[in-house]
Amino acid sequence: MTRLSRNGPRLEVFKFSLYLFFPIFIFAHYGDPDWYDNHVKHLVSRFTRPDLKERASMKPLPQNTEELKVALEEAKQERLKLRERRRAQLEQEGERAV
Repeated sequence: MTRLSRNGPRLEVFKFSLYLFFPIFIFAHYGDPDWYDNHVKHLVSRFTRPDLKERASMKPLPQNTEELKVALEEAKQERLKLRERRRAQLEQEGERAV
């Protein structure tokens, strides 16, 4: 017969407490609004594009079904125009390569 180690239950309790409390500690530390303000907020401007904010603020959000349908149709038309421009650009590049 093998003899059970006396450290086995202690190790399991340690591992369980580590698995349980480590994520809680991380969430409490990095989720603190003061920590965010001190360490992250000043870096946000480096990683965001200001033109995206301007573009988003230029058009108001649709307020009803009709406005939503119009906005979706406009987005579809924009997407089709971009697709045609890309296709034309690829064709021109293909002609240059030949």
